[in-house]
Amino acid sequence: MKLLLLLAVAASQMELSASQQVHLNAPGGNINISTMPITFYGETYTWLHVKIGNKVKVCLKNDPSEDDIDCMVTNEGVASDKVIYSIHKTSVTPPSYLANIKTQGQGYIDFRFFSGSKQNVKWKFYNYGLQAVFSTWHAAGRPFSYSLKMSTTVGGTVMDTWKPPAGAYIYGDLSGCRGSGGAVMPGSEMPNLGPSAEPCSVELCSLSAVLANVTVCGPEEVCQADNTCAIPPVVCTVTGSTVIGFHGAVHSVQDRCAYSLMEPEGSASFNLMAAFRERRRTDVPLLDHLILSLPGVTMYLEQGGRVRVGGEALVLSSTAQLMHGVELSKDQTGVTAKFPSSKMTLFFDGNSAHVTGLPEAVEGLCGSPSNSRWTTTPTAEKSSISLPGCEIQYQDSVDSAINCNRSTDHCNLMRQPPFSACHEHTDPEPYISACTHTLCRYPSVDGVDCHFLEAYAKTCNLEANVTLEDWRSTSGCSPPPLCQQPCSDHEFCGEVHGSTRCFCRALFASKYEATKSLGDPTVCRQDSASVVLAGCLLDDKSIDFSTLQLKDPSCKGHMDPQSHLVTFSFNSSAPCGTEVMRNNSQIVYKNSIMSSNSSSGAVITRSDQIQIDFSCKYTQPEVRSVSFRIKDSSVVQQLVSGEWNYTLTMKLLQ
Repeated sequence: MKLLLLLAVAASQMELSASQQVHLNAPGGNINISTMPITFYGETYTWLHVKIGNKVKVCLKNDPSEDDIDCMVTNEGVASDKVIYSIHKTSVTPPSYLANIKTQGQGYIDFRFFSGSKQNVKWKFYNYGLQAVFSTWHAAGRPFSYSLKMSTTVGGTVMDTWKPPAGAYIYGDLSGCRGSGGAVMPGSEMPNLGPSAEPCSVELCSLSAVLANVTVCGPEEVCQADNTCAIPPVVCTVTGSTVIGFHGAVHSVQDRCAYSLMEPEGSASFNLMAAFRERRRTDVPLLDHLILSLPGVTMYLEQGGRVRVGGEALVLSSTAQLMHGVELSKDQTGVTAKFPSSKMTLFFDGNSAHVTGLPEAVEGLCGSPSNSRWTTTPTAEKSSISLPGCEIQYQDSVDSAINCNRSTDHCNLMRQPPFSACHEHTDPEPYISACTHTLCRYPSVDGVDCHFLEAYAKTCNLEANVTLEDWRSTSGCSPPPLCQQPCSDHEFCGEVHGSTRCFCRALFASKYEATKSLGDPTVCRQDSASVVLAGCLLDDKSIDFSTLQLKDPSCKGHMDPQSHLVTFSFNSSAPCGTEVMRNNSQIVYKNSIMSSNSSSGAVITRSDQIQIDFSCKYTQPEVRSVSFRIKDSSVVQQLVSGEWNYTLTMKLLQ
C-alpha cells in the first residue's frame, strides 16, 4: 500500500456535510454502516466493531456475531475512552495522488477517538464503490505521538503496516481483491486455488481492484504438466506418406525409398531416416520403419515395437536401457528413444513417428528447428541406403470399396471437438490433408484411418501438453494392437478381427496373383524336388501350414523363421510317398501337399478349393544299337534331358 503524507491542515478543512454524531464509550460497540458500506480489500462490509481501551481497533464484518479478523488497529499505548463517529453521505472527489481511484466517492465515515477531553486520533473511511480509502491523523504531544504504528489485517493476516507522523493527515488505499487464495493488493497476483482453476493461471488483482484469472504463460509459452510454463518444443511428425516438419512444412513421399529426416549440420554424429514401403496397394507408400545411423552402428525401429542393432533384436521394457548413447524403452504404445547428449526424443508406434527436443542445427525433411525459412525437398534428402528400384512407381486398379467422401468426413473430425482444443497450438490442416490424401486411395483397414487422428493427438500433446482423453470414443478408434510377431521383409503387420498377423506386401503378392498360386514353381534337381509356398499367402487363404503334409504324413513343411517361406521337398533318400509314373517317353515323379487329416490325393478346402500338386519329369532316352570297341576301361557318360540330370552306365554283356 502506498501512503501519502500531506502537510498538517486544520481538521475543519477535511469535514464534509457532517451528519449526526454518535458517542460510544469504552470498550466500544457495533455500528451499522449499511447506508455507507465500506469495501475492505475486495470484500464489502455493512457493520463495524469499534474497540477502544489501550489501543484503537476497528473491525469490518457483515454480522455483529462474526469474528474480528478484518481490521484496522493501532499498537498498544494509544489510550482512548470515547469515540465519536458520524456517517456522511456526499460526493467525494478522489485525491489526485491516489492514482488508482478513478470513481467518484459516495461519502465517508468519520471517527474521533478521545482520552478524556483530548482528541487523540481521527480516522476516516471513504466509500468509492468497490474501492475504499482511509485517512488518519493523530495529535502531537501525546505519549504515543512518535511511536504510533498502524496495520490492516484480513483473516488475521497482516496486509500492511505503517508509522504515520504526528500532526499530519495520511491517506491510504484500502482497495484489493479476494480470491481463492485470500486477499491481495491491487496490481498483485495470487495462486489460483479454485476448483475450476485453469492450469498455469493466477488470480490477478488489477489496479482498479478487479479480480481476473490470467495465464502466467507468455505468448510463446505453453503450460506444462507440472503447472509451469515453458516454450513449447518443436515437433516433426511422419505419418502415412507425409512428413510434417518442425514449422508445418509438408512433404509427400511418392515412392518406397528412405529419406533423411534430420542430420546435424556439418556433423555425422547421427542421421535419422524414414523408410517407406507399400502395404496392401503398390501405389500408396506408407511409413514402414526408422533407421538411426550412429557412428559405427545402425539401429532399426520397426513395427511391433522391435528394435534391431545390426541383425540382433533387442529385448526392451518400460525401463530405459542405454545402448550406444541412446536410451531405449518400450511400452504398449510404442518405442521411445532419448538422446541425453542432445535432448532429442523420438517416439515410434509402428505407424507414425514423432521427434522433438532437438538441437538447433539440424537439417533434413523435418526442417530446421531454429530457422522456419530453411527448405528442402524429398529428392534432396533421399538416402543412399534406399532399396534398389524403390523409385519405381506403380498404378493399381481403382478399389471400388474406397469411399472418398466418407473418408474425408472421417478426416474432418480433426476440425471438431475434442480435437479443437489443440487448434491454437497445433495446426490440424497438414494432418487432415495427409489423411484424405491416403484414405481416398487406400482401404480403411489395419487402423490406417485412425493413424492420422492419433498422430495429431500425439503431436498436440508433445507441443502443448494437451491430452485429448475421449478422442477415441468420439472418432470410433480403438487403441491399436501392438504387433507381437516379427514380419519378414516381404510382409507387413496388419489387423484382422481385432488381432494382428503378417500380410504379404502388394508387390510381393502381385507376382502370384496372376497365376493364382501360393508360391514359386517346383525346383527339380538331380535326385530331389522342392516347392516353396509363401506363409502370408497361405494365411490369406486361412491355411495353417502346420496342418499340411506330403503324401507321406511324416513329411511336413518347414517354415523359415526369418522369411516365413514354407518348403516341402522329397528326394531319393526320403521319397515321402512320391509316385513314379511313365507318360510315353517321360518319367514323372509326383507328390501332393494336403492337409493332415486327408487321404492321399485329397483336396485342401477352405474358403477356396485348392489342390497343391507338384512333380518333376525327365524324358527317357531312345533305345538304340551301337557298335563300339571295348577298351580297358568302362564308359561313363552323363546326359542331360528335360528338367532332371541322370547318369547312364554302359556294360558289356557276353
